[in-house]
Amino acid sequence: ADSAVSPVEPLVRMPAAPLVVHNQIGARSIVSASAARISVHSPYTGQLLGTIPDSGPAEVAEVVAAASRVA
Repeated sequence: ADSAVSPVEPLVRMPAAPLVVHNQIGARSIVSASAARISVHSPYTGQLLGTIPDSGPAEVAEVVAAASRVA
């Protein structure tokens, strides 16, 4: 019998460094008009995954309208 232990693959792969993510409309990455950011943490480890824009109502409406057009 082989007594070697196989490495266990983690359930979730964490980024090597926190990500800075922007709003997405289709394939376009849109920088928010606001400099404010929201931190996003892993529910598994509590580790900082990255930040997302704290978008205002107009930016959210633009993203929702774009999504509605392709739905």
